[in-house]
Amino acid sequence: MAQEDRPAHPYIFINQDECVLTHHPHDSQPRKNIIAVPGPKVRYLGPPVENPKQHDKLEVRFDDVVSVVNCEPPNVNGLEDVAEHSRHLLSSRPDMVGTYVLWACTRCYQIVWSDASGMVASPRYKWTRLPPLAAYISSLYAPPKNHVLFDASIARTNTNAEPVSWTIIGSNTKTYVGCQPLFAGPAWGSRTNKWVHHNTSGRVMVIKDKFSITARHKPEEGLLRYIHRRGIHPGVVRLLFTGDQAPSPPLMTAQPANGSSLRVPERARTRLFMGSHGSPISEARSVKDMLMAFYDILEVLRSLSLEMNVLHRNISISSIVIYPEHHPEAMEGERLVECPPIFISQILEKDKTNDGKDKAAGLLIDFDLGIQLMHDSTHIVPVNRDRTQRTGTVMFMSRSGSKGAVRWYSHLPYRTTLYRPMPTLEGEVRELYELAYGSEMYNHYCDTPETTHGARPKNLRIPGEGEKLPFVHKPHHDVESLCWVMIYTLFHAQPLERTEGLNLTPFWNVHHLFHDHEIRYDGMELRDYFWKLGMTAISDSLDPKLESFTDFIWDVLRQIGPEYDLLYPPPPPEHLHEAIRRMLLKAIYEMEDPIALDPGKSRPLSYPDEEIVCNVGVEYIPFRRWEY
Repeated sequence: MAQEDRPAHPYIFINQDECVLTHHPHDSQPRKNIIAVPGPKVRYLGPPVENPKQHDKLEVRFDDVVSVVNCEPPNVNGLEDVAEHSRHLLSSRPDMVGTYVLWACTRCYQIVWSDASGMVASPRYKWTRLPPLAAYISSLYAPPKNHVLFDASIARTNTNAEPVSWTIIGSNTKTYVGCQPLFAGPAWGSRTNKWVHHNTSGRVMVIKDKFSITARHKPEEGLLRYIHRRGIHPGVVRLLFTGDQAPSPPLMTAQPANGSSLRVPERARTRLFMGSHGSPISEARSVKDMLMAFYDILEVLRSLSLEMNVLHRNISISSIVIYPEHHPEAMEGERLVECPPIFISQILEKDKTNDGKDKAAGLLIDFDLGIQLMHDSTHIVPVNRDRTQRTGTVMFMSRSGSKGAVRWYSHLPYRTTLYRPMPTLEGEVRELYELAYGSEMYNHYCDTPETTHGARPKNLRIPGEGEKLPFVHKPHHDVESLCWVMIYTLFHAQPLERTEGLNLTPFWNVHHLFHDHEIRYDGMELRDYFWKLGMTAISDSLDPKLESFTDFIWDVLRQIGPEYDLLYPPPPPEHLHEAIRRMLLKAIYEMEDPIALDPGKSRPLSYPDEEIVCNVGVEYIPFRRWEY
């Protein structure tokens, strides 16, 4: 080992039973482990006061651990525990590119490497063969050239303050000190981390790191530059600049190709410096503020689809921000796009002038999975051919996207009546609409006696027996995802004025329809139970102060319920946008009480200590503890 490769301080291995492990990111702390920690990071606590004859105690922060030795009986596989430890380590250490973990029993041992690409394990070695064990220890000091344990551009600013802040190196070696963690994604996959940096003048910047598969994901920075190429597009996160885009070192894969454990790197670490920030949609100060943000996000999606030929494809509760603010440099010398969307505040104030200010009440972020489209003379053709991939957050994904195919309910005799007519507006609400968008647009989307939601339901494209129509991501799928986020947020909204003694069983039913949903290949869809539960179950699931939104939620469900890809000819791509726009405008305008919320607090405020069973009418779904 070369002198320059040696760490300044040696690592020491400590039995976890003999130390106090603090700042653990999860509730459970397995006790059969040996942890590797830099020597100076261990704090001596002395013998326990209650029993001085016991071993001396040491205090170790979990985010100082660099490796774990998982000790298990010989008959236990142990790799699941090793995977859990690896994920925990990488989640708490954004400066760690990868980590080695050792699984050991009395008969043999196994070495595991984990990084953003996943996990790969060595063969099991008997204890009579010690060179691999020596290589494991040596790799903590001087890893192979194709493995890098630490990212030199990220370092903790301090380890004693709470919360821990980070120092991040940007482009041109500019350093940002005191960055506070904002978000930490799963350790495997894109492994996204976000920090917020406040400079001395009060300007705020969001720094985003991610490991992307460049062959599949269109770089987010390229898409944002395309969106803002002719001026700032309001309601869309703004990119100040990017950091170094040096690819990560060659990564090992959990599924080696051609018998080799090495591969050409597919993931590259990208660092983006964003000039927009705000609060999560769950921190809305009132229901009215929340709905106004959803209205403006809907308008942004419509504008991106029609004017920019861009689909987001990952609408979730994490990609919508409320109360947005923008870094001054993000607007310096820039102007808004020529025809920006008309937002809800302009409609209510009867003012649609373009004064160069971003008036969006919401902000759309995280364009990692977004794609750019282009038009030809006959139809829309994707620039990159991946519109058939199922992308997005599972619990908010469109139902046909989750299934991976066009949905067809052949067992429903009333299938032609599933398609709801375009909502109509009356009185002052219609006047506001026509003042903003014009009477011609209002009449354009209204149904005729022969159409329902812009199409003729009698001309359904009925698949043949065993036929599967492929899924293609379209604008209305982003709208459906937005509606799922809106419904989820309304169910979990916690009013500032609380009601005690509520029966939360109906709420848990709805809660599980989202959290227990998973992608299945048999076409089963938990969220279809919303239509089986009906309006009464929706009313019982809402907080009593939000029961007035029962009709609104039910009407939204009926609009997104049918499969529009079965209509022939299909309605315009923005038809579902229009329907939800009208419903939101009506709901916002008619709100006499904005219904103050407790920012940052979501239902449920507490969890039951025992497991309960929630009946959704068709199946019994066991309760599981979820963290927010």
